[in-house]
Amino acid sequence: MIVLQRGVAAAVVGVLGALAAVHVYWAMGGRAGSEGVVPEVTGRKTINPGPGATLGVAALLALAALNVALRSRWVEVAFVPDALVRVGVWTLAVVFALRAVGDLRAHRATPP
Repeated sequence: MIVLQRGVAAAVVGVLGALAAVHVYWAMGGRAGSEGVVPEVTGRKTINPGPGATLGVAALLALAALNVALRSRWVEVAFVPDALVRVGVWTLAVVFALRAVGDLRAHRATPP
């Protein structure tokens, strides 16, 4: 069971780290892969995030990856209480679940 847990944790840390790196790339002016990322309504983008906001998202994604690494015990930091790490992982689960529900609603609202 431990091997499976570590494998899942490795995948989650890898995905979150890659997403953080892509956001840093976009904040620095990169454009590859950015099409279709920002939601649109009738062909107009609903938000236009600047470099600061994009770096903020990158930082949050990197902290999320660190939180999963802490919870899986890959990284040990003495001054971070275990209870905070547990709350952080549950918060991530709720945030990503809400994001998935929001995406489903957005896709249903968009006519084909």
